[in-house]
This record gives sequence, C-alpha cells and structure tokens, in this order.
Amino acid sequence: MITALALALAGFLLSHGVITWYFLVINREKVPVSVGPFAGAILCGMALSIAALVLGPSWTTGVMGAINLGLGSGILWLLTLRKLPNGHLIATVGQPMPPLSATDDTGAVFDLAGLKGRRLMVKFFRGSW
Repeated sequence: MITALALALAGFLLSHGVITWYFLVINREKVPVSVGPFAGAILCGMALSIAALVLGPSWTTGVMGAINLGLGSGILWLLTLRKLPNGHLIATVGQPMPPLSATDDTGAVFDLAGLKGRRLMVKFFRGSW
C-alpha cells in the first residue's frame, strides 16, 4: 500500500520537476506554443498532494502539500499570463522608429528624433513596479 508520505513526495517531485523543466526550456528562448502538457503535469502533482493529505494528514504531508499547492497554483496562474497581447506592430527590427517622445524619470522630455543617425537599440520594459 502506498503511504501518504510517498504520494506527497511524488506529487512534490512531479510538480517541481515540471516547473524546473519549463523554466529551463524558456531560458533557452524556446517558449512552447502549448503549455497544456506542463499544466497537466503540475495539476497531477497537485492532485497527488491532495490525495496524500486526505489519506494521511501529518505535518510532513501538510508542509509538502502546502508548498506544492501554493507554488503550483502560482505557476498555473502565471502560465495564463504568458501570451503577448494581440495588436499591430508599429516598429520592427531594422526599420526606422516611429516618432517617440516621453518624460524621463527626472521630468525632462526625451525625444527620439534627437538621436537620428545613430545606431540605437530601444527596449520597452513592461514592469509594474
């Protein structure tokens, strides 16, 4: 008979192994088109953790289950946000930049036209902090 601790450990290793594998894949700049297999494996690992908690609740299965369910839920939520918004591309690599002016962090107005004729890489950061 499979013990609750073995189920909790299997669920923990399955979920965290798949999460590690996903981050290794995207670190090589090869974002998978479909995250269904990753999400399915994470859900299976979470289900094993829940089964372990039901079969033999203890502090060990509780800690592993809480970590697995918390991290698994967070990663599943992040996987839903991974797509870029649909829209029309205004600038492409090698093409002239469209006019751009904005206020910088000191309050001064920055105008891209002042850098005309120079090689330049413009990177837009979509941060929230």
